Amino acid sequence: MNTYCIYTAQHKPSVNGLKRCQKSAKVYGIDLIPYPSVHHTDMEAIQKKLGIKSKYTAVIGSSTYFDMRAAPRGRIANGTTHYMLYQQCVQLNEPIAILEHDAYFVAPFPKDLPENIDDAIIQISSHNVLQLTPNMMETCGRAVKMKKYGKTQKPYRDWSKESGVIPHPLSGTNGTSGYIIGPKAAQKMIDYITVDGLGFADRLREDHIGEGNLYFQVPQCVLCPNDIKSTRM
Repeated sequence: MNTYCIYTAQHKPSVNGLKRCQKSAKVYGIDLIPYPSVHHTDMEAIQKKLGIKSKYTAVIGSSTYFDMRAAPRGRIANGTTHYMLYQQCVQLNEPIAILEHDAYFVAPFPKDLPENIDDAIIQISSHNVLQLTPNMMETCGRAVKMKKYGKTQKPYRDWSKESGVIPHPLSGTNGTSGYIIGPKAAQKMIDYITVDGLGFADRLREDHIGEGNLYFQVPQCVLCPNDIKSTRM
């Protein structure tokens, strides 16, 4: 399975993060492919070439202003990069793994993938320096947002006794620091973005890929301390 790590070539901490990710991948025999992120200075030209439009105005800083439809330029550039990897997934016609520069491996990939892997997305990262627990996930920002904005609603369950690749407790992933995506799910994300416009990478929701197609790895094989912030440059 092709495994990509998105990094910002113009930002030294991001390059160092890539090196950390490469080192961790080597431990588990994973051949990591460095994937340079779209830089905000090239973003408009690349989006035009891709035939997509951003639904947010790119601004300097780290704050997102939803009411004004304005977001950090680096965050939109990161979303553009994930979109390009969705295209790569469709072209390969097989699942790929996508990591971001502040993530690293602590275990091998899950062995038993769901039968519907081509239609699926599996969150393999904690998006945290620690393994996620049911209590942590229940109160995370994504859980709050999915209850408020998600079209697909499902009651939260206690997954403390579950392991392996399990149905995701939420209807959207909490972050995009590490996930596996199948080609049919990637095509659905492309279709969604083409119609709705490009926002951020963290739009991995059942609303867009279909109910029952979102999974979560327990324990996670990737941790993410969120210690590199170049996507918010």
